[in-house]
Amino acid sequence: MSHFTYQLIIPDQSFAERPIKYPSLPASISYNAEAQAATLTVDGWQKTVTIPPGVKLEIRFNGGLPEILQLTPPLNPLRHVAWLYGFVQKMRYYHELDLLKAAARVRRRNPAGGDSIPVLTVHKERFKRATVVTYLPVGQSGAGQPWGWWADYDCPSEALHALMQSIFQGGTGGGTDTPS
Repeated sequence: MSHFTYQLIIPDQSFAERPIKYPSLPASISYNAEAQAATLTVDGWQKTVTIPPGVKLEIRFNGGLPEILQLTPPLNPLRHVAWLYGFVQKMRYYHELDLLKAAARVRRRNPAGGDSIPVLTVHKERFKRATVVTYLPVGQSGAGQPWGWWADYDCPSEALHALMQSIFQGGTGGGTDTPS
């Protein structure tokens, strides 16, 4: 078994067996909201831990039996919202222009024409107080993966949360464009 980690935010409601996406590893997790217990199943081995709803778990597979860690959220409300959606501290930019310049440099070679094409999508909050950049790997569709974020010092955490929610749960955010 190779080394990899899997992160999951425990929802408010129960869920049945949910497969952990990793090739050649039959692993799944389920959650019972009444008992506040998460059960991890890997190759017939089971481990149950007590976890309250809204907590983020990290499951580490390091070749032996998996470890289940309860992650501690940041205290800053903006960082906490970004953390819930998979953005870590090193993905934060303190100036929007720095974020946009860095995003404009990331490109992928177009096999059809040889030109380089942008691979990041920029999402801006309606009042331009927050910007989120996502990366879409080749062959995938949907919202993409977290890449970088910026929020103005007076941006309310609710505005950042609404932007993140619209991106990662079906919408396109306040406005989208591709960095030039």
